[in-house]
Amino acid sequence: MDFAVRTMQAGAVLSVVSIIAGLLTRDSIRARVTEQIRRTTPTASTAEIDQAVVVGLVGMAIWGLFIAMLWLTMSWANGRGAGWARIMATVLFVIGAFLAYGSYTQAAPALTKAIEALSVAIGAATMYLLYRPESSDYYRKMKAIPPA
Repeated sequence: MDFAVRTMQAGAVLSVVSIIAGLLTRDSIRARVTEQIRRTTPTASTAEIDQAVVVGLVGMAIWGLFIAMLWLTMSWANGRGAGWARIMATVLFVIGAFLAYGSYTQAAPALTKAIEALSVAIGAATMYLLYRPESSDYYRKMKAIPPA
């Protein structure tokens, strides 16, 4: 179970790394945003494009921090043997895998796609570890302990 908790913590770290990667690829993001805006609004000003880029980067950072907090919450709850947390982690993994698949159909820097793939791999490894017989035994044992 300890290794499952560690993989979830690694997922949180990867979420923070994805924020940093997004900031490092902001020129690529700016080019894509400019292209999309120019396609729909050819008269958009540079200030409007800059604003869209900033909003996108802030949104990306907030999303990354939210995902990191989800990883850490699942790490904490599963580490305590909360049965609901294993189910929730499974649901979040399935949703995350679908979102990652969706991101592969979009234009994105290779680094972003690599981080998404690594995140899905960490999630899959976590799922494997959470459903091992030792983990199931751990959840049963923790359920039998009365709350303090």
